[in-house]
Amino acid sequence: MRAALLRVFRKKSKASQGERAPRGAEQARTPPVPAMLNAHIAAVDAILSQPQPDAIRDGEITRILPHLLLGDAEAAWDAERLRAHCVTHVLNVAGSFASSRTSAHRICAQYRQIDAQDDVRYAMLAKHWEEAWAFIESARRAGGVCLLHCMSGVNRSGIIAVAALLESTRMPLLDAIGRCKASRGCLLTNTAFREQLVHFARDRGLLGELPREPPPASRQNEVVPAHLRAARPEVTGRLDRLRTDLRVGPRA
Repeated sequence: MRAALLRVFRKKSKASQGERAPRGAEQARTPPVPAMLNAHIAAVDAILSQPQPDAIRDGEITRILPHLLLGDAEAAWDAERLRAHCVTHVLNVAGSFASSRTSAHRICAQYRQIDAQDDVRYAMLAKHWEEAWAFIESARRAGGVCLLHCMSGVNRSGIIAVAALLESTRMPLLDAIGRCKASRGCLLTNTAFREQLVHFARDRGLLGELPREPPPASRQNEVVPAHLRAARPEVTGRLDRLRTDLRVGPRA
């Protein structure tokens, strides 16, 4: 029954990915983006628009940090899968519809539920970051492992996962986005959540180098041809380095 509900939710989510809030409402609730951040937002869009050859299957769990895993509701509902990944804490950021309380209690894991919305007008980090971070940190301090999930493991849990990677490692924003994208595949289709991450990184001094030539909005979904890589090496070169690191491990 839950698997059927998850499939219905994903169909609705895909159908609504292109929807945006009415222009007047979005302008009223979202502060204007400073011009200096536009290049970083465009660079984030370019990374997240790269095609992923190996799609993540439903129920698959990926590791973001030694103590933090990212998954979807299907993974969180599988107590045996949680036990196999040594999960001691479960953080559900999709509310009661994705509740994994039963499976968490079955493996004696601590459980926290946050009722967040996947909407372009929703201030995910402003509303829930402190609570989510405190719970993730409690898992780390206890020597445990936290599974972070929403319904699909893409937007609500995705933004918290990237923010946690930034906060824990102090790596630049584009590196954190690239690493999560490379390991998870589909990530942060909610463009407003991407902008929130740029502001989050700016406030912590983690924006990193500013790309000199961000990709035009009309070409963000294109794969960059080899003969054009020299035109914007800051973005494509960073992606290549991340893919190499993930294949062969960190350099000595």
